[in-house]
Amino acid sequence: MNTQSTGPARRSSRNKISWQSRRSLHDHTPDKLNSQPLPSDALLTASSASSRNSSPRRSEGSAPSHDGNHMVNRFLEELFGENSREQREFRTAPTVPHITRQSLAELDIANIINNSKLRHDVNFDRELHFRPNLDGERGREKQRAQYRYWLAVSAELHLVFHILKSAMDPKSKAQLIPECTHRLKGMFQTMRDIIKNLVPSRDQSDVDEHLDVRMLIQQVSRGTLNFVSIAEWTAQLLKRHCAPMRDEMVDRVVDKIRRQTPDSITAGLVDLFNVLEAMKLDVANHQIRHLRPLLIEDTINFEKKYHCSRIRKSKCDCKTARRWFVSVRDSAAFMQTYGDEVLPTRDVRAFVKGLLDLLLPSATPLPDTFSLDADRIRALQADIDEWIREWMCCDVLRDLVNERGSTLSQQDEDAFLSQLRIIAGDAPAWHVRDVDNIACEIVRFALQVTKSAEMFEAELGDAISDKLHLCLSALANARSTSTTLLDLEEERGKVPQYGSQIFEKLYPNVCRKVEELITSSPYDVFLELVPPSQPSPLVSTPLKLHQSDRQEDLERRIAHIAILHWRTWEHLVYCNEDLDRDVEDTRSEVASDNSASASGRSTSPSASPDE
Repeated sequence: MNTQSTGPARRSSRNKISWQSRRSLHDHTPDKLNSQPLPSDALLTASSASSRNSSPRRSEGSAPSHDGNHMVNRFLEELFGENSREQREFRTAPTVPHITRQSLAELDIANIINNSKLRHDVNFDRELHFRPNLDGERGREKQRAQYRYWLAVSAELHLVFHILKSAMDPKSKAQLIPECTHRLKGMFQTMRDIIKNLVPSRDQSDVDEHLDVRMLIQQVSRGTLNFVSIAEWTAQLLKRHCAPMRDEMVDRVVDKIRRQTPDSITAGLVDLFNVLEAMKLDVANHQIRHLRPLLIEDTINFEKKYHCSRIRKSKCDCKTARRWFVSVRDSAAFMQTYGDEVLPTRDVRAFVKGLLDLLLPSATPLPDTFSLDADRIRALQADIDEWIREWMCCDVLRDLVNERGSTLSQQDEDAFLSQLRIIAGDAPAWHVRDVDNIACEIVRFALQVTKSAEMFEAELGDAISDKLHLCLSALANARSTSTTLLDLEEERGKVPQYGSQIFEKLYPNVCRKVEELITSSPYDVFLELVPPSQPSPLVSTPLKLHQSDRQEDLERRIAHIAILHWRTWEHLVYCNEDLDRDVEDTRSEVASDNSASASGRSTSPSASPDE
């Protein structure tokens, strides 16, 4: 799919979009990697030249010939010193740039349309856009590999400059330079391929003419390559097709290459690849903005086809997912409350209950049917855990205040929670030192509320800290199958109680939202449940509003997942009568459990469904 324009920000664009998720090295590659002087006394002997002439042709990417290798090592030591990093990276660094036509192909329009995760994620984020992936250890490893590559490119350019300035005869120079320019050749090839993919067809022939790789490498060997001319031509071409905001980046490329030193040329090339990456991302993000309504509207149709294909290839465990749903729908606790509901409503409410059970503290694994929502579910679990941790702290504070013959008002609790969030921050799990600081704040606040004249006692702070650790360990244990976590019965019993309270708050409102929107189009659901992005407020939000907003935010997010998930999987798995024989054993087990249940059994929303 082509695009004629990327909006006001673009001058011209008919190219297919593409994207890569690797981090650029612009901020990590200095303008000057090395500035050692270039000696001019290197001389290639006639015997060495003759030896190379008689040796068989070396395949691309293999080690230099013996004599050539000896000379290259000698020059590297003269330039950078013995056992230098440049010498090491020249031998071992990656041989291709971090941005290639193949890596950018991830965001060709065909790949966007067939990217199941992207197609699903776009339903939940009004600002979904593509950027270099800077996250985690993989991101850091990519950065290290990129730095190594560009350091090796700089070493190659240093060698070329050194050889060209040496007293060697022209023929010997032309024979030795190819021994140390393997990355330059691949880089020119990659640069040409990416630029051809970025510019319209009318400019393709110009790109082939100016970036003829064989000709460029010949010019490097002869010392006639004009990097400045190439940079200026490339800059003019890119400015015709990139967004105006990228012009400054393009100008920096030319400015650095005009210095005509190995390090400045390398820095300019790094910037050039950053520009190419940015142009790809600009096009991809523009097309995503324009395709968003169509992609969202087609969500259910696309995902049904996608998952049917996975089921045919046995890539989805439908039996376990079906058993999970049946165990929730046919459980005594659910049937006692909703057994008289008409069938469609009952099934939807059973699914919402099952989804909430997965979100509340429990070690129940996610069924395969939730694969596209796994990240969102983990985020919801983290938010619910934070809610529970706050309740735990308030309960510890309330107990301490009650022990001193006083009571904790709602105003006091709100003030304490405000301080608690300052201490704990936004971390998904509190650090040990945070718990100790929170314990001190609980003691201080209790003394303040009770107007106690006693001094702060370290022993009391330690006791409160120990109690908090027990509570938090019980919460962590509820989500873990590990038996190594602290497991005190009293604290364990409180976690389901907190889960039940959250269930009672969320379940009615989530069901209402789901039932209201279950027949709406996916795009209408998106407009209703995904709030517009807003800038960060200049002042903090009042606490009560924060609490209300948090619950409403959780309800929206859960309802959105539930609606899309149910409409996709209802007939594929959950209500597919063809799968009944696969869950007959589960039905028998559930019936047996129901007969053994006492009358009036209370609902346990955090109970794990039968596997």
